[in-house]
Parts: sequence; structure tokens; C-alpha cells
Amino acid sequence: MILINQESNSLKMANDNTVNSKVVDIIGMGGHAAVVSDILELNNFLIAGYYADKEPDRDHPRIKAWRGDIQYLKLNTMSFNFKSKTQLWICAIGNNEVRRRIVNFVAQGWGKTIYPPHFKWITAIHPRSIISKSATIGPGTVVSAGAIINARAVIGQHCIINSGAIIEHHTKIGDFSHIAPGSVLCGHVIIGQNCLIGAGTTIIPKISIADNVTIGAGSTVIQNITEAGTYIGSPINRRLVTIDKTDT
Repeated sequence: MILINQESNSLKMANDNTVNSKVVDIIGMGGHAAVVSDILELNNFLIAGYYADKEPDRDHPRIKAWRGDIQYLKLNTMSFNFKSKTQLWICAIGNNEVRRRIVNFVAQGWGKTIYPPHFKWITAIHPRSIISKSATIGPGTVVSAGAIINARAVIGQHCIINSGAIIEHHTKIGDFSHIAPGSVLCGHVIIGQNCLIGAGTTIIPKISIADNVTIGAGSTVIQNITEAGTYIGSPINRRLVTIDKTDT
């Protein structure tokens, strides 16, 4: 893993307690992390650093803009760098399974390192999303621009509610699931953990979907899905792959 410390002018100006309380580190440095970074900055967070899983392109404009030191860290020996006293974190990895593994690793104390006293996973909610006051959103979840989360919906931890997705009333989404752009989940839908609902999918009311299910883009779900696997069709008419994740 690679830690990139950003030393922007805005971060150097973070002298008061109010600003410092909104300094965050991001795990990930791919496309999803770029989206998350934008959302956080729109909410007046300051990005202290990035953890990445491979050597970045030193000539990339984004890397040059960060102007920070790069530290090489192996996942199994990773420990926090508390010189900046960063206490807010978000895991901005798009792949559900990788995100789950990293979060679980962190939950175990990053190997032999203990959490700081006020460690916190934060949510990243785009200011142009619409969220009911009665909805519940778990820590670590990202809600992108144009997403709508309606009354009494419950979103789990470390989920992704992507651009323009609609989560209707009383719908429940399990931890580490990703609702892709433009998907529509009608009322009282239940989505299991570690699911991917592909872009433009429609799920009719009162449907339940098991853990570890992937729905292909543009599909329509009109019946319950009780087994892990990849499903496609409008309406869904076949399962492509059965996914066994009992050993993960």
C-alpha cells in the first residue's frame, strides 16, 4: 500500500479546531476515490492523504498537485501515521469484496495497531442528493450526485449509492453493497450484503435479494433471488454464475 500525503494550501490553512475536525484520509486512489474526494471537498472536508495499492504515475497531474511524500506500506504491516492526528477515514474502493476485506482488516486493528481514541468511518453524501430525514445511512457509505433515498430506507455500512440511483421507502440495503447509476429500487425491497445492482436496473416492490448477488446492467427483477450468483435479463430469466464466498 502507498500513502500519499496531500499538502495543499487549504490544508496548510487548517489552523482552527473546526477545520481540523473535518480532515479525512481516503483509502483508495482510483476512479471511485476521485468521486469520493470531490464529494468530501464539496462538503468542506480537507483531504489529508490517500492510501493506494500500487505505485501511482508520478507524472500524473493529480499526483503532482498533491506535492506530498509517498510512503510504501504493505497491507499486512500497515499502521496509521498519526503525525497529522487524522481521525476521520473513508474506504473509497469501488469493488465490494476488496472494500469489505480492507474494512474488516481495519476493524481488526490494522494488524497489531490499535485504533486511536476517536477513529471514525465517515459517510460521503453529495450535496445534490436527496435524502429523507427518516432514512438511515451507515458509516462509510457514499451517496453520489442525484441519488434519492426516500422515507424509512435503511442503507448499511460502506455501501455505494451511485449517481442517480433511487432508493424508495422502507427499502433495506446490506453492508458493502453497490447500487449502480440509474438503478431504481421500489418500496420495501431488501438487498443483501455484498451485492452489486447493475446500472439501470429496476427492482419492483417487496423483492428480496440474497447476499453476494450481482444483477447485470439494465435488468428487471420481478421475483425474489435466494441464491448467490450473477443474474441478467429483463425480466431476469437466467443465472450466469454461482458465487461461493463461504471462505471469505
